Amino acid sequence: MTWAFLALVEFAAGALLLAHLLARYQRRPQANPFRPAIRWITARLQASRVPAAVMTVLWLVAAVALAGALGSAANAVIPRVPAGVDETIAIVLALGTFGFLVLGTQAIAWGANASGAARQRPDGDTTAAVPDRITAIRGFRIWRVVGDALFSLSDVGDPRLAYWQPLRAHRAACGIYDDHQAPHPACTCGIYAVRTPDWIAAELLGYLQTHAGDPDGALAVGPVKLWGRVCEHEHGWRAAFAYPGEPLLLIGGAPDLVPEDLGGRYGVRCVRGPRLRGDALREYVTRLDDWHEPRGDVRRPD
Repeated sequence: MTWAFLALVEFAAGALLLAHLLARYQRRPQANPFRPAIRWITARLQASRVPAAVMTVLWLVAAVALAGALGSAANAVIPRVPAGVDETIAIVLALGTFGFLVLGTQAIAWGANASGAARQRPDGDTTAAVPDRITAIRGFRIWRVVGDALFSLSDVGDPRLAYWQPLRAHRAACGIYDDHQAPHPACTCGIYAVRTPDWIAAELLGYLQTHAGDPDGALAVGPVKLWGRVCEHEHGWRAAFAYPGEPLLLIGGAPDLVPEDLGGRYGVRCVRGPRLRGDALREYVTRLDDWHEPRGDVRRPD
């Protein structure tokens, strides 16, 4: 009975670990350990004009072959190990084979999405329909504040893309696929911004509600200048280049956070926001007078 209970605990722990990995690689597909192998095999299949569906079949065959090989090895080893250890070995092999199959299939799906995005390009390039803005559009977005530096809330694809360098245009790059320039109409890459203070206020409240356990985490909310290649959406844009506008409103953070230090580095005005919550914060952000200037084209930084 004791060994059966331990086996159940081991299986549950392994299943939770596998679920965690699946969720992590869904958010950050470049971290999937099978992605390089899938990309290498897929490239060679495409060069040989082999249908993409063959990749999935090959991966399933590989998973079955792995399961058979591990099963044979287990049959040879398990009779020689102490009682209880045999169950652990069987669980590890079963979950390992399942993880190989699922994570590999997940990587194949991402590869198929990238190929599909490429196939959607008319005459080889859909980006021809994306306007290249010479003057900047003013939108609104949220940043994380770490010390006297700004970071994007999300670093999906490549953590290096999260840091906004002072006095330099922030340039978008697709951290998931490398076969197109950001932003691409068939992808989700690009620097995001919403159109109005109302929308950024709603996003701010949603973020604060889901990250309530970080009392010292500071946010900067405010205008952002967008230019270059721009994809327009219902509530905002994805752009190739961006730089913070002003004023930036600092929300939360440690009491010793100095808005002037952050503003001095980035060359923009920063102000400390009031310690409000819920609807009071939403109304304050929505009605901030300095954000209700005309939102036409604005001068982009040099």
